[in-house]
Amino acid sequence: MSIEITNPETERIVRELARRLNVGPDEAVRRASEAALEADAQSEDAAIERIVEEVRKLPVSDARAVDEILKEEEPS
Repeated sequence: MSIEITNPETERIVRELARRLNVGPDEAVRRASEAALEADAQSEDAAIERIVEEVRKLPVSDARAVDEILKEEEPS
């Protein structure tokens, strides 16, 4: 696969990153992409954790064990 950068500002940024990292443009794009993917994954994990914490704060409406509740729903 080949990617062509047509935006001059994007090219300038990639070249600046490559210069600072002392690598070629391809390596700079790879590293930046990997960092962005990792940050996104961490952001998703944090969002899921916030949801889990909110659910844990909810009141318990039925304190029976799951098996007991499911048993009640089984047809006779």
